[in-house]
Amino acid sequence: GQLRQTVLHLVAKLVGEVGVAPDVLAGRIKAAVDMLADAAESALLRLHPDDVPLVEGKLPATVFAVADPHVSRGGFVIESASTIVEDGPALWLEELAAAIERVPIPPPC
Repeated sequence: GQLRQTVLHLVAKLVGEVGVAPDVLAGRIKAAVDMLADAAESALLRLHPDDVPLVEGKLPATVFAVADPHVSRGGFVIESASTIVEDGPALWLEELAAAIERVPIPPPC
């Protein structure tokens, strides 16, 4: 249990220190837009206020960015009439924690 907590703590610290790379964020947003049920439909992109300038000029014409202080840095939520796509470091850490919980710890030698 302690090993799992240590791994999660270290990864969370690493993710927090990496920062937000504009091109990487724009690429993740483009991949998420590709998941929308209808690629031609308009979508609202909610981002942390500090991340909005990072994607200016890099979004598809049908995607409109708005600042949302409830979204963590590096994360986003895309909302269209038929689909919601969410991504970001907090979700990655949740998935990692779930994966770690599924892996049994081997008995001591």
